[in-house]
Amino acid sequence: DYHVARVAADSSGNTYLAGSRIVGTLSEAVVIKLDPAGKIVLFTILSDKGNESANDLAVDATGNIYVAGSTSSPDFPLHNAFQSTPAPGFLVKLSADGSQLLYSTYFPEVIKALAVDAAGNVYVAGTTYLTSFPVTPGLPAGPVSMAPAGITSGAFLTKISADSSHIVYSALISGSSVDCGGGSSCF
Repeated sequence: DYHVARVAADSSGNTYLAGSRIVGTLSEAVVIKLDPAGKIVLFTILSDKGNESANDLAVDATGNIYVAGSTSSPDFPLHNAFQSTPAPGFLVKLSADGSQLLYSTYFPEVIKALAVDAAGNVYVAGTTYLTSFPVTPGLPAGPVSMAPAGITSGAFLTKISADSSHIVYSALISGSSVDCGGGSSCF
């Protein structure tokens, strides 16, 4: 049972797919590369002992493949990680042919979207309720909460260095709701 979350193409006409497949009771993140004629030239699985799902992918100018998503694995395969403590998100960079894991790291939250710039810096985005989510001074650090009386999520945008050694900057954007009162029709 396969699910495709993202499709991308490069300037050479290759097509890339990322998503997940169900194996028994677990899911595995899947990355597939097709050549310009549609022949599979790369099929790789990112998984361990939990559930993994690729939510997005990007390809840089040299063909390296970036994949991000969610994991519940306590032993997700890490390499040159800036975060080695298990967390619900992951970010992976594969060589163009998929033969090398250039880096793999946990991320504090599930990553829903990613982009890569010409220098190889990675930009990730998603949603969080974590009050301890990393935020760079001077950038939005909107309040978030999981308190029963007031659940507030925030959207995050984080830039990660090209070598994945650190967060360059990170922002947490949230708002507040308007208390409309009982019987009100404000939406």
